[in-house]
Amino acid sequence: MKSKIKEIYRNGLMPIFVLYFLLSMIMISVSYYMVQQKELDSLSRGLYQENSLFFMVDQNTAHEWDWRKLRTTYPFTIFKELETGEVNVRALYYKEDTYKPPIVAGRFFNEDDFYSDHKYAVIGQRIAESALTSLDGRRYYLFQGKKFEVIGSMGAAYPSTLDTTVLLNLDALGQQTHLNNIYVLNSPAVSSVLKNGYLIFENLSVKVNVFDRGDAGAQRYVGIDIYRNTIIITVFLLLVCSSVIFTMNWYDKKKSEINWLWIMGIKSEKVMAEFSKRYYVAVSLSYLLMCTISLFLFLIARASTENIELYVQYLLIGYVLILLSSYLSISVTVKRIGRSGKDLSK
Repeated sequence: MKSKIKEIYRNGLMPIFVLYFLLSMIMISVSYYMVQQKELDSLSRGLYQENSLFFMVDQNTAHEWDWRKLRTTYPFTIFKELETGEVNVRALYYKEDTYKPPIVAGRFFNEDDFYSDHKYAVIGQRIAESALTSLDGRRYYLFQGKKFEVIGSMGAAYPSTLDTTVLLNLDALGQQTHLNNIYVLNSPAVSSVLKNGYLIFENLSVKVNVFDRGDAGAQRYVGIDIYRNTIIITVFLLLVCSSVIFTMNWYDKKKSEINWLWIMGIKSEKVMAEFSKRYYVAVSLSYLLMCTISLFLFLIARASTENIELYVQYLLIGYVLILLSSYLSISVTVKRIGRSGKDLSK
C-alpha cells in the first residue's frame, strides 16, 4: 500500500487520490445512512416487511398447525400478535432465515430453538424488571401463566418500538386459542407461501382471510424513498462533475509528457491506456483505504450481521459508482483532447 501511494505521488496523481478519498468519504457516509435508514424502517414496522402479509384464521384450527410442515421452498418468518399496547407481545417462528434485530445482550432465536420443548423470550431493552421473574440465576418473562426464559435483549441505539416488544417462540403457546388471531407473514416470495388464499401444509390446507392494515413504517410515513433517491442522484452527479473537472486538470498538466511519448513513436492508444491504468489505481486505492477504515469502525460498533452484510453490499455498489464516474471522467477528457487537435492525433 505504501509503495503504491509513493508511485501515485511520483505520477502526479496525488490530487486525484485526495479527491477520490474525499468522494469516498461521501459515498461511505451515504452507505452508512442507507443501512441505518433500512434498520429504522424495519424497526418502525415492528420487524414487519414492507410487503408483509396480514391474515386471520379460524381459531378452532390454529392449534393444529405445525409450521415446520408448511410447504414452501422459500425462507419465511411468521408472527402471531398476542398483545398490543404499552408492551407489544408477539410469537415468532422462522425457517432458514430471518431479519435479526439489534441485540443488546444475549442472543436472538436460533432455528433450533423452535419445537424443542423450550419456552424462550427475547425482550426489548426497556421492558420493566417488574415484568420478569428470576429463578436459579435465570430470568423469565411471564405470559398467560407460562414462564419464558429470557435469552436476549434487543434494541437499537435510538428509541424505537422494539424497546417495548417481547418475542416468544410460537410453538410454545400450545393450544391457547383464546389469544389474538392476527398473523403476519414475512417472505421474499409471499405468493409462493400463500396459494389461492390457502396455507398448504403436509397434512392439511388452511383457509386464511387476508386484510390490508395500510401503510406502515417510517419510510412510507415521511416519504423517505423520494429523499433517498434524490440523495443518491445528487451524490452521483457530484462524483461525475468533480472528477471530470479534476481529471481534465490532471491531463492538462500531463500534456507535455503525453506529447513526448507520442513523438517517440508510442501509439496514442497505448499512452492513454497507461495513463488510465494509473488513474484507476489511484481511484481504487483511495476507495479501498477509506472502506477499510469505515468497515473497521462499523465492526467495532457491534453492528448486527445483517447490517454488516448490507453495509458491504452498499460499499460494493459505491465502488461501482466510483469506477463509473472515473470512466466517464476519462471518456469526457479524452474526447476533449481529441477535439482540441493538439495531441493524440492519429
